[in-house]
Formats: sequence, C-alpha cells, structure tokens
Amino acid sequence: MHFLKKEIIRPEFNEKNAADEFLSICGTWDDDRTIDEQLKGIYSSRKLTTDTENV
Repeated sequence: MHFLKKEIIRPEFNEKNAADEFLSICGTWDDDRTIDEQLKGIYSSRKLTTDTENV
C-alpha cells in the first residue's frame, strides 16, 4: 500500500517534498574539511591525461 501511495498515486508536485525525497536517497555529506580544503582534494586527485577521443 505504501508503494502504491508513494509511487503510483503521487500528490501534486511540491518542490520542498521533492528536495526532501532527493536528500533522503542521497544521504548527507560528512566532511570536516573547509570548502577550500575539499576543493584542493578534488583537484589534486584529478589526473592529467593526453588521451583524446577521436570524434
């Protein structure tokens, strides 16, 4: 019954409900680093490559 109510008989679109549902699926971000530290980590983990795809 819960599936039927949630997936088949959907209430009118509500942006807050949609955001809450999305966040419940994805979970939360757990990181004690500052934004700058997180960005440095992202950029430093990227690899430079010379491989190109022929289009």
